[in-house]
Amino acid sequence: MPRTWNESFDFYLATIEGHPLSILLDLSAAEHGPLEGHPKRALFRVPIDDSGDDGLPTAEAAEGLASVEDTLVASLAESDGIYVGRTLGTSLALFFFYVPAAVTLEALEAKAVAGATVRLADDAEWLDYFEFLFPPLKQLHSILNRRLLRLLDEHGDNLDETRDL
Repeated sequence: MPRTWNESFDFYLATIEGHPLSILLDLSAAEHGPLEGHPKRALFRVPIDDSGDDGLPTAEAAEGLASVEDTLVASLAESDGIYVGRTLGTSLALFFFYVPAAVTLEALEAKAVAGATVRLADDAEWLDYFEFLFPPLKQLHSILNRRLLRLLDEHGDNLDETRDL
């Protein structure tokens, strides 16, 4: 069963064990997942060769990782994989997909980009998505507020104007 919703990717920043982490996820997946037909979580781990002292990729490395991301998303779509998000931090990029039960580790390894390692685990409840990738309430509000401000700006609203609430 392929994805039946429109993707709605956004990002937020978090701290894991004292290290900054950039998290990108499809917020719309929360309204539809978990999907019975996608009970396995595929995780692609890609080292970030060019990262700063904070473990986040440099601008140049981020461009390369965007290309890796595009390649993985296109490749996993052939196996009915659903891309739900990624993390960047601690000199490592993690790309998260949910795949049908019939997908094997060997099949995923054949789709992996150079330097990537692959992990496949049962996760029928999509716990990695809901408990790790999905933002805490404060960050979710920030994402939604950022989207609202962008929408108001696109429609010509004067964002500097004082308003009574």
